[in-house]
Amino acid sequence: FDIERTTVTLSGAGGWKKIAFITGNGTTTQPKGYLYEDKKLTKGTYRYRLKQTDYNGNFEYFELAGDVIIAPPNKFTVSQNYPNPSNPNTTILFNIPLLRGVSEGWGVFTSLIIYDIIGNELKVLLNQQLQPGSYSINFDASGLASGMYFYKLVSGDFTQTKKMLLIK
Repeated sequence: FDIERTTVTLSGAGGWKKIAFITGNGTTTQPKGYLYEDKKLTKGTYRYRLKQTDYNGNFEYFELAGDVIIAPPNKFTVSQNYPNPSNPNTTILFNIPLLRGVSEGWGVFTSLIIYDIIGNELKVLLNQQLQPGSYSINFDASGLASGMYFYKLVSGDFTQTKKMLLIK
């Protein structure tokens, strides 16, 4: 089975794009279940379909009955970096919601900064306007010594600091 997705816009659906392949079980009298999770989508409206291809090359499309709507996050979150401890690469995930009083499309000024154990600023990973959504930032700490570090996300009035451990 090919799994295909298209993005729905005001002008209609875009082109279909193959996003995954799942091997079928062939002809069988026993019911078989299949599962696919489409992760890390940005906000928007999506449609999905399966393309079932038989051994002889014949195929048929099966479209999902409804649209899948991904809304912006409803609150600020900052996840613990992973892996933690890291050596030397790590990933930091965070969410920025649509804020009251801020028009969609404006975004919010956001910074993500790495600090050492005594509070010295070491690296600015992000310093820009961001739209509501989910984000993933990769950090290469190969230039740093083993030890405890902190990362601080500031987005609008929201601030959160978390610690991370680097082991080389």
